[in-house]
Amino acid sequence: MGNWFHDELDALNTHLLEMGSMIEYAIETGVQAMEQRNAELARTIVSYDREIDQKEREIESQCLKLLLRQHPVARDLRFISAALKMVTDMERVGDQAADIAEILSFLRDGGGSASSVLIKMAKSAMKMVTESVDAFVKHDIMLAE
Repeated sequence: MGNWFHDELDALNTHLLEMGSMIEYAIETGVQAMEQRNAELARTIVSYDREIDQKEREIESQCLKLLLRQHPVARDLRFISAALKMVTDMERVGDQAADIAEILSFLRDGGGSASSVLIKMAKSAMKMVTESVDAFVKHDIMLAE
């Protein structure tokens, strides 16, 4: 496969990292909204979820183009297939962040005593998103070398 194909795989890596950053931002903003009891900030996450959904569609489209144009095999096929699966799961995490933010925007006390537990859970989720995307990208880079 030519340089074009490998450039496209590199671009796919970059888009996955960007989407991971978007998810982290949504979760982090949710944490800030809980800590500050800021319903307006929580509402921004709900609208930001549309951008995450758009990024998912772009990555899915990119994966399908790669599959249809190049008919990849072995490692490249596994990478593209895993990216398709991962982007769906990442989008779901973004949906969950938006759902939580939407609920918070309606609570007068921002979640009260439950907010400290939610904040810990959100920070753990952020860490898991970061580590899983990083591990996926690094694993692919190591295989390519």
